[in-house]
Amino acid sequence: MPNVVGVAFAWANLSRGLRDLDRDTIAVTGTTQPVRSAEMVLELTYQASLTPWLTLQPDFQYVLHPGGNAPDPANPSVALKNAVVIGLRRTILF
Repeated sequence: MPNVVGVAFAWANLSRGLRDLDRDTIAVTGTTQPVRSAEMVLELTYQASLTPWLTLQPDFQYVLHPGGNAPDPANPSVALKNAVVIGLRRTILF
């Protein structure tokens, strides 16, 4: 099995209605909170065939504006911070 490199980018746009709801909530309640908009993810992966029966696939993802700029549950006046996700997949063939 050949080695494989993968690169991906994803963009999820949240609805205008949701953004309007956030703005209305801020206007009515006077609270400070982020206005949700979009989430973006950049992913890099590499699948290495180490033997005919074993492959390893490390994976790296960088998430910008998790939840579309969602409020942090611990402090709702600020948005969640960007996130890094790291994984490793192992495949063994019998």
